[in-house]
Amino acid sequence: MDQIRATLDELMGKDRDLPRRERSKIQKHFDSSEVCKFYLLDFCPHDLFPNTKSDLGPCKKRHDQFFKQQFSKDSNREQYQIKYEEMLMDFLEELIGEVDNKMKRSLERIEAPLPETEKSKDVLDQIKLIDIKIQELIETAEKFGEVGRIDDSEIVMRQIDRLKEQKNDLMTASEHPLLMKEKQMKVCEVCGAMQSVQDNEKRLQTHIEGKLHTGYAKIREYLEMLRRRKLERKFRLEEEKEKERFQKEIKEKERFREVKEKEFTR
Repeated sequence: MDQIRATLDELMGKDRDLPRRERSKIQKHFDSSEVCKFYLLDFCPHDLFPNTKSDLGPCKKRHDQFFKQQFSKDSNREQYQIKYEEMLMDFLEELIGEVDNKMKRSLERIEAPLPETEKSKDVLDQIKLIDIKIQELIETAEKFGEVGRIDDSEIVMRQIDRLKEQKNDLMTASEHPLLMKEKQMKVCEVCGAMQSVQDNEKRLQTHIEGKLHTGYAKIREYLEMLRRRKLERKFRLEEEKEKERFQKEIKEKERFREVKEKEFTR
């Protein structure tokens, strides 16, 4: 029932149930402050992120198909559209600015070096044993090299490399499990969400098709279009001003010539 009521509201307006006499008293126009101007243009950002971390909540303005049709048929639509596009562009710029700042902070956390902290006694003991073993293997490799046993020396050096990797893993993973987990993340360049670098194709596809990603992808694409339109309007305005200036110069030259001709005929 609620869905049917909402559909009728969009098609006929929310005042459809009022008596005709009452409805005639109400001045309905799409430029009214109670009408959502973003919905008139194309879409309202409030509809993009329901039940997500970026949920903007329900729009407090009216989303009526009646006003959208009225707007599309208005003789001064272009003037209204320019005004509404400026409003929407400011709103979308703010949304994208917040996401971009979030992305910047996330990248800084991922790329920041791990802080130095005190290691537990068990970790220190294991590191000490590894260091002793590495030193012993280094001495063995040197002895093999002195007597010409190059192959044996290379085998020992590979053992040393593996021990060094174990030591490095022990010094990092055991200290900062949460930070280490962050280091294995990446930031989506569209919506700013954190993703594991180990995500498979299915999880990546799920992310791309999610409300958060599709919503911000739509915003970025639409914002780029609005910026392009604004730039085009600026160029057209400059061309028109230049044309007016040129025509004005021609008229001034013609008037000057006419004045000179009159002076010559006297």
